[in-house]
Amino acid sequence: MKTDGDHTSGTNYSITAWYLGSVLLEKNRWRRNEPPQLTLSQFTHKLLAAGFNELELWEFHYLKAHQEEQRSLCEGPLAFPIFNTYAEFRRGAEYADRLEQVRAAVLALGSKEIKFNVPKEPELLEDALAIASDWIETFPQGIRLLCECHPGTALEEPDVAARVIPSLPQSRFGTIAHVMASPTAAVRTWFEALGNSLSHIHIQTRDDTKKFCLAADRKEWAQEAIGVLQEFGFKGSITCEFTKGCATPEETPDELLAAAVADRNYLQNLWLPRN
Repeated sequence: MKTDGDHTSGTNYSITAWYLGSVLLEKNRWRRNEPPQLTLSQFTHKLLAAGFNELELWEFHYLKAHQEEQRSLCEGPLAFPIFNTYAEFRRGAEYADRLEQVRAAVLALGSKEIKFNVPKEPELLEDALAIASDWIETFPQGIRLLCECHPGTALEEPDVAARVIPSLPQSRFGTIAHVMASPTAAVRTWFEALGNSLSHIHIQTRDDTKKFCLAADRKEWAQEAIGVLQEFGFKGSITCEFTKGCATPEETPDELLAAAVADRNYLQNLWLPRN
């Protein structure tokens, strides 16, 4: 079982950690019926050399891996503080079995937070969160769920999330927002709605045509977004989720990693030291 990493990524800044999302490196990220192309453990030395010793692990890099690869991930030098799952919180044996797979993976890897999504149907939201609440209580204290307030889900609007999230115990639930995928006014609205429960950020930058680009390609958005994080005293963690080159026919893990490093370094340099 893994323990938490030392949160190092080159330079010390006033937020907890910068992670890489392993989903970024996976060409089959949106083809869930196909096996992953990337054997993550074989990419470990490149991740460490790039300063990413902690990852937000895309679930299928573990769940669809053979037993030897699973063992390598559990025992290797990488840490996986966040386990990124698409398992659904619904009633029925099929869903319970899926959640048990996730539970076993989280405990084996030593992850402390589990990213999840709620259903898109508003009428299913209350029951989904009730199931999630019961499920997370089966874990030891110190492990919690992170709800990704994602477009296409019942919590895609800040005002809806603001009515729901505060009722959940903060020791067991946090939230994720996307920064730089939308204008700064929207980022501010999420912080105003969620307050301290907003503990993790996904970074993905898009150009005016909605293609992924480098953070440095949207300098004004980047500067304003980091300013909002500082204004609200954000001390959570950040995942480089998607970046330039992602979802293109010619993408390679090496080029995507290089782009993620560029994004991390650029955004860290914008992060002004606090007195």
